[in-house]
Amino acid sequence: MRPLTFILLLIFLSVVYSVASAITITGPRTIEFSEDETVTCNKEGGCRVITNDAFDALTGKVEELRRLLKEEKSKICV
Repeated sequence: MRPLTFILLLIFLSVVYSVASAITITGPRTIEFSEDETVTCNKEGGCRVITNDAFDALTGKVEELRRLLKEEKSKICV
């Protein structure tokens, strides 16, 4: 189960990184998407932009769940 968790985390991080690198902030309330990202957003039902704090909280929660899963697995295997 542990390799699967890492694979899913890497996929998630690569998706977030690719989305974050495809936008530019041009003003205090303006975010511009690249043409490719605009097409992808429209095709997939829209996009969401999250703050660094929200992203850190999300990755922290994933790490916490991974740690809890590891603890439960060690209890079962003993």
